[in-house]
Amino acid sequence: MDIVVYLQGYSNADNPFGDERLLDTFVWNKKLEQEGKKDVPISEVQKMAKQKLLESKVDFGKDILSLFYLDMSCVLYLLRSLSLSLPVSL
Repeated sequence: MDIVVYLQGYSNADNPFGDERLLDTFVWNKKLEQEGKKDVPISEVQKMAKQKLLESKVDFGKDILSLFYLDMSCVLYLLRSLSLSLPVSL
C-alpha cells in the first residue's frame, strides 16, 4: 500500500478520485508493450519498479554526497585562500 494513500486514509472503496484500483500498483501497459514486456507477470513488473526506485534513491544519495563534497571543497578553498587556519575537527 502506498504510504501517502495510507496516511490520507483513502481506500479503493472510499476516495475522492472514484478510483476502484487506487491502492493497486500502477502499470503503464503501453510502455511495457514498447519495451517488449507486455507478457511479464505483474509480480515481476512490481519487482522491476522497486529495483528502479532503489537505483534512483542510490543515485540521489550519490548526488547529495557530491554536492556536500563540493560545498566542503569550496569552504576549504576559501579558508586556504584567506590564509585562515583550519579548526582541529576538520
